Amino acid sequence: VAPCVIFIDEIDSLVPARGSSGNEPQVTARVVNTILAEMDGMEELSSVVLVGATNRPGLVDPALLRPGRLDELVYVGTPDAK
Repeated sequence: VAPCVIFIDEIDSLVPARGSSGNEPQVTARVVNTILAEMDGMEELSSVVLVGATNRPGLVDPALLRPGRLDELVYVGTPDAK
């Protein structure tokens, strides 16, 4: 596998906490479960980095933050004049 970075903006929309969505909860749960299962296989791919961004980290499914999926949380604050 060639080295690559996969960037997912607004990851809270793609992987919302299961049970939090009022629209089609079964579909949302299936999508989230599928994404999490695919991420479990990425740990072996040392040349692939997955980066997710969100303004609402509390809405992301907690299972996404398990070791082997998204291992590090980095807060990027509002830029200042410096």
